[in-house]
Parts: sequence; C-alpha cells; structure tokens
Amino acid sequence: MPCLGDEARTELEDFALECARTLIDRKAQGFFTTLLQIWADAGVDPVEMIGCLQREAGDITRDLPKGRRLGPVQGFVIPTLRRCGLLSERVAGHFHGFLRENFGSAVVGEDVDEFLRYLPALPADTAAWVLGELE
Repeated sequence: MPCLGDEARTELEDFALECARTLIDRKAQGFFTTLLQIWADAGVDPVEMIGCLQREAGDITRDLPKGRRLGPVQGFVIPTLRRCGLLSERVAGHFHGFLRENFGSAVVGEDVDEFLRYLPALPADTAAWVLGELE
C-alpha cells in the first residue's frame, strides 16, 4: 500500500473497518437472537439473564488471559491489515473500541497499545498457513 496517497489509504482503512464491524455485528446479532430464543424456550427470563450477565461481567472475565481468545477478525483480519500497512493508529483505535464493546477488555485489552501488543504476527507465507501447509 505504499503507493497509495493519504486519502486513498484512509478510505481503504475505513472500508476494511466497516467490513469487519458489519461481520461482527451481524454474527453477534444473529447469535444473540438465537440465544434469547433458546433461553426463553428453556424457561429462563432473558431480561433477568442479561441483567445478571451485565452485573457480573467483571467477575466472569476477570481471570481470562488477555489476548488468548482471538476470533477471525482479531486473529487474522486485523494482523493482515497491519501487514498491508492499513492499520494506522486512528483505525486501530476504532477496531479496539468496537471490539471492546462487543467482547470486553479482558479479550482485547484496556487500551489500543495493549490491543496491538496481543495481535498475533502472521507467518511469512500466510497463504500456506491458511491452507494448513505449515506446521
């Protein structure tokens, strides 16, 4: 991406961010709707369950190792954007913000610096790695 001007790079960064946000929000919304229905079918009051989860979120995630539960966006998409030169401080802050809202600071870190520290480095031959050709 070194041949891109600042405006084109910013536009491409924003496009990648919105694609990732849409992917996470869509998956989370579908999963959440299904989960609410399962709870209701099992006789669990979804409103009370959500309230309980919100009240106990800190206790639930307190002992989780930071940076260990990486989904496809944090574990692959964002590191790929970083490798391509499309993860500026500006867009990294946006990624951290919406991932933290969805998954909490125990998963993505307290701040952008911690978030970036926990992103994995991709192998030099990413294609071979994705295809399972590397050990």
